Amino acid sequence: MTVHFQSTAMRTKQPVPPKPRASAPAKAKASSAPPAEDHRVRTGALRRDQTRKKLLAAAMGVFADKGADAPQIEDFIAAAGVARGTFYNYFKTTQELLGAVTWDLSDEVFAAIEAVVERIPDPLERMATACLLYMHAGLAVPNLGAFLARTGSRSE
Repeated sequence: MTVHFQSTAMRTKQPVPPKPRASAPAKAKASSAPPAEDHRVRTGALRRDQTRKKLLAAAMGVFADKGADAPQIEDFIAAAGVARGTFYNYFKTTQELLGAVTWDLSDEVFAAIEAVVERIPDPLERMATACLLYMHAGLAVPNLGAFLARTGSRSE
């Protein structure tokens, strides 16, 4: 025996009354509060940032090994473990990727150096310390030295 359940509105074939609308002040009150950020937006932004960082890190290694002009897009996608379409979502060309790597890397290195030398009052000592720190950074980080030697740093 099969039992079918129906709501009262379906059994009596009467329309279901619409839900009451909120009054105008309640709507204004609800819209004045900032909308809560959807977790999917945060997760998507975090994932995009991680993928971009993965591409940049892989690119630094490829550029360090092959120089600025020799690498092909296949080299970067293989090193990063991403699809070709993913590469093109972030960069149009290998030169654009080189610019992004150089820009980010220079900012990172210069920020670290600046944090140290800003406390040195003597300009000559500041300059000498900055140069030494820049050279030490190239020696301390394996791919950084090779990358800088093959591609240089950004010039403004």
